[in-house]
Amino acid sequence: MNPRFIISIILLGLTSCEGFIHMQGRVFDESTKRPLDQVQVLLILRGKDTILSNKLEYDTITYNERIALRKKGISDNYEMHDPVGFSKRIPSQTDSMGYFSVGNMLVGCVPRCPKCELVFIKTGYNPVRLKLNSIVADSLIVILKKL
Repeated sequence: MNPRFIISIILLGLTSCEGFIHMQGRVFDESTKRPLDQVQVLLILRGKDTILSNKLEYDTITYNERIALRKKGISDNYEMHDPVGFSKRIPSQTDSMGYFSVGNMLVGCVPRCPKCELVFIKTGYNPVRLKLNSIVADSLIVILKKL
């Protein structure tokens, strides 16, 4: 095999780069300046909605019961995320202080890191879309305006 080809492959491997996406901050009402709870936060990466939260909602029935239902043709959105059993990811939402945190996923950053978009949705408010050039944001402040 050509030595230049092997050296090129090794150099390419050494120059690859990954990064962790992590966005956090707080969401406030424009008029009252108070924190907003239960605002849904979507992380859009490369035009696709990503896993919204690392929080899991565990199945209320046993593994064997879930399998039996599936064999009967009853569909669900539960997956096997860990040894505990079936669970599904729940949407990321702000807490009572308006705090949100999304991300914690590894993405490729060659030749550069992807652009991220955050979407904030709450009933009675105009949705807000933030386009970010970075994959990390530690203290975002988002203001939502009532309809």
